[in-house]
Amino acid sequence: MSRCRQGMTLIAASLILLSAGPAAAQEAARCSKGEKLHWEQDGAYSFCVPTTWNVRLRGSEKVWSPKQGLDLVFAFQVKTPVSKDVSASFVKYLKKQGAKLHVSPSGALKYHLNGVDGIGKVLHHHRYGLLIYTACAQAGKECSSLIMKGIQIAGTVQFDGLDDTVEYDKWERHEAKGIVALAPPGTAAAKELEWLAWTYSAGQAKILDALGIDAGKQPINCFFYPSNQAIYKYTRRNFGFHIGDAQEVHSFFASRGERQSTGHEMTHSITHRAWGEPAEALLGEGIAVAMDLSGTDRHARARKAISDKEPGIKLSAMLGQAWWQHDMEVSYAVSGSFVKFLLKEGGVKKVKKLYRATDLPAALQKQFGWTMQQAEQMWRKAAGMSVP
Repeated sequence: MSRCRQGMTLIAASLILLSAGPAAAQEAARCSKGEKLHWEQDGAYSFCVPTTWNVRLRGSEKVWSPKQGLDLVFAFQVKTPVSKDVSASFVKYLKKQGAKLHVSPSGALKYHLNGVDGIGKVLHHHRYGLLIYTACAQAGKECSSLIMKGIQIAGTVQFDGLDDTVEYDKWERHEAKGIVALAPPGTAAAKELEWLAWTYSAGQAKILDALGIDAGKQPINCFFYPSNQAIYKYTRRNFGFHIGDAQEVHSFFASRGERQSTGHEMTHSITHRAWGEPAEALLGEGIAVAMDLSGTDRHARARKAISDKEPGIKLSAMLGQAWWQHDMEVSYAVSGSFVKFLLKEGGVKKVKKLYRATDLPAALQKQFGWTMQQAEQMWRKAAGMSVP
């Protein structure tokens, strides 16, 4: 969330009303005279806003203003584990500014800053979140009026694109050691929840043992969707993913033979908790690919991907953001093969050092005694590839 201008008084008033989207004509009936219906974020939500208000972008936020110095800000968020995460950065900013702040167990937010009181509330549904807050250049009647208008506008918000979805607290669930498996009622995954829970529990034990990591106190919640399209509808993500801080794995399951691997996203969740965020995707994605429990020959996959798509690829050209600029099949295959090689040659402790290293070439030299070029030559030889 972007920071407001220095000296601005911040008043938060946030609310989400979620419902399936009715027809456009019926939607328009929600708005009062002098207001228009506005759709946002690929049809994810809509609300009524005065026709005379100006709008501008500020980072990822959309700012609506009746006049200069009076802003009503919409901070739309997806992939938010719980409602408090929707306003977390805003609360952090208020605290930094010295605001007197109180957050009730229900999520209601009250604060006092620079002589002005504010109150807000965040509701949360299907990984969608919306923070609506006001920013006033100075306290006064106009600011108070904006607060009331902001609350009114928040009351017109409706989330859309949720047809055929089920609230998470209504999903079916089954627990096994260290795992909670969840799926929408009536789906293939719901019928296989017991099998999924025990499969993921056994998989987690294998990963923990292989990486020398102790089991966490918090179980990993594994959410299974019937398709990647369903993942997008629920979360606005196109593929499976993990949320490290929340210890969650999200993946698709059509059948035992058509699903995402047991270990990939779970490895991300485990290493995030135990080791933190990886400094390089080459290591972060590499460890997840190497430990995905699919039984795939990682070296064979890398050989094929490189031969088919990028014969001249170099490890040194896969550092930083460059990792994402290659064909994804190549990036994932090379990373998994390279980390498999590193684990065999140096063990988990050295790989953990590389995982955290902000300067991978220097870390390789320190942990293994190799330059990047030497590491690539040795990896290629071990993986059965030609050595340049």
